[in-house]
Amino acid sequence: MQTQHKCRNNGAVNLLCCLKNFTLYAIRNEWIEKNPFHFYNKMKTVDFM
Repeated sequence: MQTQHKCRNNGAVNLLCCLKNFTLYAIRNEWIEKNPFHFYNKMKTVDFM
């Protein structure tokens, strides 16, 4: 998100936090059965220069 959409660190973290909350809300309401992001690793560090 930081490289493709030119978000800064705080903006990217806020968007990912919203996505996480929405995913957990969907799981609680049984709209989806499991977390689709379960097998993703933590974020990689990006070298800007």
